[in-house]
Amino acid sequence: MARARDVASAPVGGAPAVDPERLARAMDRWRRRSRVIWFWRRALPTLIVLIAGGVLSLVLYNTLIASRRLSDQGQVIRMLSPRFLGRDKAGRPYVVTAKDAARPDPNHMELVSLTAPHLVLETLNGDPPTVVDARTGLYNENTHILMLDGNVWVDDGKKDLFRSEHATVDTDKGSVVGKTPVLATGPLGTSTGQSYSIYDRGRVTVVDGNVKTHIINN
Repeated sequence: MARARDVASAPVGGAPAVDPERLARAMDRWRRRSRVIWFWRRALPTLIVLIAGGVLSLVLYNTLIASRRLSDQGQVIRMLSPRFLGRDKAGRPYVVTAKDAARPDPNHMELVSLTAPHLVLETLNGDPPTVVDARTGLYNENTHILMLDGNVWVDDGKKDLFRSEHATVDTDKGSVVGKTPVLATGPLGTSTGQSYSIYDRGRVTVVDGNVKTHIINN
């Protein structure tokens, strides 16, 4: 009977006997590795998203800071001896030149500030053009309107000169309008008023507001 029990407890086929403690330790190690693998399988995608979001946020932040620095430093696009050419609705040409120019607002690239602007409104029938000069100006390339300030001189092409401190020129309509006091001089004498208007490229001129005229007797 003792021999029968020994044979029954012996390993089958000559295989080594399984150590229960060793097997338990192996299973424990396998469970720990499984938990680590399970954790990283779920944590890695989240970590990748967080890293990508952080990089994108850093890029946007640096771009914003750079834009603010450029704005704070007053960075503008400058041009020397600019020249703007165009025609009104009737096909009459005009040209705007200046000593220099700049685009002061990067959000409104159609606006051009001018130093010593000079405007010539040509005619098609051979009449002398209307010529306008000023100390500074702001030209809108979309509306073709020129705002002038400081020592504005207007020659209407008929030997009449208008001097004021402000004028608005609509190059499409060929009009010059000033809402500030004006001194007008011409072959017939001088006139002063609170505003003036020149229409149709010098064909019609009007002085308004407390007008005083001195006629020259030849």
